Amino acid sequence: MTSLTSLCLMLFLPTTFPGPNTDTSGFGQLTATEALIRQEIVRLGGDWESGTRPQLVGYLGPKFQSRHFEMLTHLPNVAFFAAHDTEFDGYGLSCISRIRNIGVIEIVRCRVSTGSLSILRANRQLTSLLVESALVRDDFFEDFSELVNLRTIDFVDMYIPDVLVDELAKMNWLKECGFTNCRGLSEDAMFRLKKALPHTEF
Repeated sequence: MTSLTSLCLMLFLPTTFPGPNTDTSGFGQLTATEALIRQEIVRLGGDWESGTRPQLVGYLGPKFQSRHFEMLTHLPNVAFFAAHDTEFDGYGLSCISRIRNIGVIEIVRCRVSTGSLSILRANRQLTSLLVESALVRDDFFEDFSELVNLRTIDFVDMYIPDVLVDELAKMNWLKECGFTNCRGLSEDAMFRLKKALPHTEF
């Protein structure tokens, strides 16, 4: 897991609140559906924060496919989601878009065959995104500027197409935008971004 994951683990560590012993629905109690989903995610080699209602879920490895993303629609309280070394499509993205409390998303070494990140505009709590070493089409970034709640974006080992530069240049609300070992980003494009986003840290 990346350093961003470690940071989010510290931010989202669960807190236990006292309550009457008769309360079986409080924090830390899994519903039957959540218990089954946790069992399946762990069986496939994924990550589930502790044994509590998850604030962090990770789909780690090639055993996870687009059809498994449907499980996420039953976990509305997930705050951090990581997909590493898996393959999914627009259906998987649409399932992520239904996690209403998601704040941080990592897409690392994944192949995304169809779909655009713009569908995540439904995630009104999404403020941080990492895309690293992912195999995606240029239209993956189509209408990317519709993610108006994003504040921090990191691209690592990615090809940066012109469509992404065009979209980023519209996002004057960004606080940080990082490019590490990226290809396709010319000096002219970087100059354009810095001019369009004077208050963004690159």
